[in-house]
Amino acid sequence: MNFIYTIMLQLFNNYRIMEAETISKNGASPKIQMSRLFFILFIFLLPYICSFGQYEKYNDSYKRGMSLFDQGNYDEALKIFTQGTKQQAPNNVNLNWFGLARTYNRFKKYDDALEYYNKFLDQAAHPTGRCAATTNYNGIEYCLTKYLFGSVHNNIGEIYESKGNIEAAFFNYNIAISVGSVTSYRLTNRARIYRKQGKFQEAINDYKQVIKDKDYAKEQKDSLTNIIIELYDSIDNYAEFYEFLKQVPNKTAEQYDKLAFTSFQLEKFEEVVRYYDEALKLQPSLSINTEAHEASKKYVAELREKERQEREERNRLNEIQKKEAEVRRVADLKKAQVGDKLLYSETWHWEEGWIFIDRGAYTMMVTCFIERIEGDRYQLRVGDVSSDDNRRSTTPTINGVRVNKGDLIWARPLNGNQWVYGESW
Repeated sequence: MNFIYTIMLQLFNNYRIMEAETISKNGASPKIQMSRLFFILFIFLLPYICSFGQYEKYNDSYKRGMSLFDQGNYDEALKIFTQGTKQQAPNNVNLNWFGLARTYNRFKKYDDALEYYNKFLDQAAHPTGRCAATTNYNGIEYCLTKYLFGSVHNNIGEIYESKGNIEAAFFNYNIAISVGSVTSYRLTNRARIYRKQGKFQEAINDYKQVIKDKDYAKEQKDSLTNIIIELYDSIDNYAEFYEFLKQVPNKTAEQYDKLAFTSFQLEKFEEVVRYYDEALKLQPSLSINTEAHEASKKYVAELREKERQEREERNRLNEIQKKEAEVRRVADLKKAQVGDKLLYSETWHWEEGWIFIDRGAYTMMVTCFIERIEGDRYQLRVGDVSSDDNRRSTTPTINGVRVNKGDLIWARPLNGNQWVYGESW
């Protein structure tokens, strides 16, 4: 970085010489104006260029310390971070204090870790320059990103939890999530505190957010799913428990057993039978709630029998209504006289498409007038012909013969339920 500074300084001197020579000969020119612009830009960037050299040792120590920390070499990391705290950092917010606190936390020296976390936060609350990103908490602008601010409080929360101070742990976990940023790891920490506080529904809500994380490992999701199920067993929120269990993929026999019992509490007896059957199919020796299973099977059997009887009764009543309607239709036709109007209907089915097939039906309606009556034979004059579908129509057939308006035909209306007597449809 010092090398870059030297080159920039040399370029600046060259432009200054060029400017002096050109002005002495020709006065100001576009080239000179550009040199002045470069001069202004150079003066503006000079402090930042110089700062790179000042912060080089700081950056190097923090990176080396984190590398050693990630490798598990905490003793060497502690030495590097300690040296790094003596280096000048941007805005006087030295990340080596953060690394030092994390390392002491690993050594379970919680008081030292807390001291250095608080020192780091105090530096961030009183920066010496303009910050690229800030996080506001309680009216104070911290020279930290939301994520890093949340990380500090999450780590402080873990320290307090290790020390047995549940209230302080929850306080810091909550700051990490609400003020910092939401991550699955932080939600898991807060949910663990909720469980210790007996706030099972709140713990469930946090855990359910975690298992929606696409990047969360399947094994961890399966473990959290079982924890959620255990927590639901401690509360009476059967409706929510039921919906959660239904969404669990690749259910185990035990999970089907839970789902069956939850369905029983919600009086979904058909599902009780189905889920208990699924559980026993996966694990025949599984101990289930036999009383709930048998009661549900009995209920379902009685329900099926009741449905069968109701269906038979509906069919019987429909047949009676059909017969009564036919008797009325025939009686009305028998009262008909020459000149009266008879109405005939014929249903046509249609099908369109090749790959995606569309199907439907429409009815052709024919108005006829009685010309002569001979026993059950009626001579009819065809009147209007229409369709109940404005887009589709065809020539209707009566006794297998296509008919049009004005045709004179013979028919036996008494024998076909397509004929009715009346003035209109």
